[in-house]
Amino acid sequence: MSNGEKSKSARFSERLMAISQMLAALKYTVVDTSDSRATTSDGKRSMASGGTQSFRKQYYDPEGSLEKFDGYYGLGKFVVSEPGSKAGEAILAHDSMNASNPHPS
Repeated sequence: MSNGEKSKSARFSERLMAISQMLAALKYTVVDTSDSRATTSDGKRSMASGGTQSFRKQYYDPEGSLEKFDGYYGLGKFVVSEPGSKAGEAILAHDSMNASNPHPS
């Protein structure tokens, strides 16, 4: 790896720091694109999934209040757009304040 190239973990750390800084600036919803790639047995890289992910931190919502609080401190969503065979899939993550019941219904 040359001096101009960054490792995958360095790029991930930079992206994570950028997300943290955006949240600290009172932006309560962050949207970013993402992709993950896998290496096949013959050494070729193949896209495993790609799409748009969003994170919403309810604490930073300027219109939030205790009356509106539903028990989740963070909401996440990843919507897959590529490859075509996975397009339209979505993953939702809800982070609860209650550690003993992290996903209340």
